[in-house]
Amino acid sequence: YEHLDELDIDALNNTKRADKHVLFFNRVPKVGSQTFMQLLRRLSMRNGFAFNRDQVQRVETIRLAPYEQ
Repeated sequence: YEHLDELDIDALNNTKRADKHVLFFNRVPKVGSQTFMQLLRRLSMRNGFAFNRDQVQRVETIRLAPYEQ
């Protein structure tokens, strides 16, 4: 940890320069999902990308097309 003060956060964060469309889909329970959602929300405000969180549902149905199964 002795060199942490020498790091330039803006130089390390290349997200602003990335030319990619990325979707994080986190649906597995009990693997830090609350922390991950909080992190994404904060990063979205800082880096200007959209963050959307669905409302909590008791039952979720996922249907796949035959070629996706």
